Amino acid sequence: MPYYSDELIDQVREANDIVDVIGQYVGLKKTGSAYVGLCPFHNEKTGSFHVNRGKQFYHCFGCGAGGNVFTFLMNYENMTFPEAVKTLADRAGIALPEHRMSKEDRARADKRSRLLEINREAAKFYFAVLRGKDGATAMNYFRDRQLTEETMQKWGLGYTGSHSNALYRYLKGKGYEDRDLVDSGLIAISERRGAHDKFWNRAMFPIMDAGGKVIAFGGRVMGEGEPKYLNSPETMIFNKSRTLFGLFLAKRTRRPQMILCEGYMDVISMHQNGFDNTVASLGTALTEGHAQMLKRYTRQVYLSYDSDPAGIRAALRAIPLLKDAGISCKIINMQPCKDPDEFMKKLGPDAYEERIKEAENSFMFTIRMLERDYQMDDPESNTEFFRQVALRISRFPEEIERGNYIQAVADRYHRSAESIRQLVVHMASQEGILARRKSADKADKGAFSLNRSQRDPDEDAFAMADAYARAQDETEAAYRGSDPGMDLSPARTARKGPGQRSQPRETGMRQSQRLLLTWITEDPEIYRVVKPYLEPMDFEEGVYRDVAEEVWSQSEQGGVNPARIMDHFQEGDEGVQREVARIFNTTVGRLTERTDRIKALRETLLRIKRAAMERKRRKGNAVDPDFLTEMIRDKKKLQELEHISIDLK
Repeated sequence: MPYYSDELIDQVREANDIVDVIGQYVGLKKTGSAYVGLCPFHNEKTGSFHVNRGKQFYHCFGCGAGGNVFTFLMNYENMTFPEAVKTLADRAGIALPEHRMSKEDRARADKRSRLLEINREAAKFYFAVLRGKDGATAMNYFRDRQLTEETMQKWGLGYTGSHSNALYRYLKGKGYEDRDLVDSGLIAISERRGAHDKFWNRAMFPIMDAGGKVIAFGGRVMGEGEPKYLNSPETMIFNKSRTLFGLFLAKRTRRPQMILCEGYMDVISMHQNGFDNTVASLGTALTEGHAQMLKRYTRQVYLSYDSDPAGIRAALRAIPLLKDAGISCKIINMQPCKDPDEFMKKLGPDAYEERIKEAENSFMFTIRMLERDYQMDDPESNTEFFRQVALRISRFPEEIERGNYIQAVADRYHRSAESIRQLVVHMASQEGILARRKSADKADKGAFSLNRSQRDPDEDAFAMADAYARAQDETEAAYRGSDPGMDLSPARTARKGPGQRSQPRETGMRQSQRLLLTWITEDPEIYRVVKPYLEPMDFEEGVYRDVAEEVWSQSEQGGVNPARIMDHFQEGDEGVQREVARIFNTTVGRLTERTDRIKALRETLLRIKRAAMERKRRKGNAVDPDFLTEMIRDKKKLQELEHISIDLK
């Protein structure tokens, strides 16, 4: 991977005004100091996508997407950071230097290139065999499945031939070495059988990455044989958990949602019938990696899985994964057909369009499937069913969302909404949900409920800072629906594996840290006030501390450039990038009175410093003289902070 100096990256970024670049993709309208449009990363009717020319930053208050001009291209065009730098450098006419790779990096890049070449050559071979004299069996199979010549060519469909080493002989003739052929996943070598193809006597489906490169294959056996369907093994270039069949074509769709199926033929048949927004997860269960890939292109997925029990189980597993990724989900009813391919043949695309319109909300689908586990004519079983439904409703964080589902359940099962509501409250109290929610409401609504004369001045200021931070979260929640926050501790900021799920978590401390970082960015004078008492080490370890280090460093150099800070997070987890964008798009104009701002700032500083001292105390050695000296010094700073005179203009 090429390395570019910070100075060169700054030059490329500064030469590409973010409003001009994003304006090529999104219709923007100037509103105040920002440019506003419909977010390209999720579906919306009212523009919540803001581009700030002054900060050279964008942020969507609907889905949380945000970053600088590099981030936008990476997310919109599915580019790597170096690719985004090169694209924008070319746009601005800036020549990028050639960089030498290390020996190990060069070897890895060369290996990757060879594996891609081998897969491309294999695709050409299979394509040619299908259209030759030995391809009649597979050609008849595809035609029996009602695929047109145009469709077969568009998807690069092929056939292995009936000989077990035909591809091996072809690739050896091209000069490839056995080691690379084995590593491609297409060839196996054993003492008993020698070199042989892993795929033979199979109709072949090339699997492409999002950029259109062939990275693997799926094969359907012709005649008798097991397994019926076979995929390439995972290789350096192929990860099943992060590959969606058909995404290369589906990402170009103008439809607002993606349709998720189970098989190759489902996807191909759907595309042939006009549903060019269809993808499949290669016969494997949907993973977090798949959900994250889908999130790059849509915020709404329609599940079109098989109508058999296995398909229903797959849908029930997929729903929470999609929800965790921030994707809304609906279920398409395939009955009386088994799968989308059969549906197209028997009922046609017009009927499927109607099924899309009638698609079932994922929560209502989940409880309809849950109903099958209960005897609804038995009072005890019936009651337990509604308890489980109420428990699920109680877990929705927003009152309006809970109310909507209470009414929907009441309507479907002919119960009074009030009886369902009471059961939701009961189940929430049993699980402790209600107590936690009331505690949060008290913090939000009760902060200013007393007369000022009844409260200690320090408590008043603390409440002001706390309520202000929470108010910002409420403002963002109004745009994006429910966002309980993110856990950005060190264990979470690293990129997660396919089987891991983020566990959303937000803390009042994180709200305070975000508020302070925003204040410093917006008003350099605040850095002068903060500097003697706080340092980046006082922030929580992870993304907030990383951002604080950059803010402190740039403040020392004369001013904070959020777009430059975002460059340090381009190779990180997308969730981290969104949180950095959130930090730099916090509105700081709620507290208009100077005295109120000063009080809120003081208590924000105190909260961060106290928390930092507590973290340090827990980790330290109470008998270490150096540790004790450091704690005494911190306590002195805290006492000074409690009594300093803050002068803000």
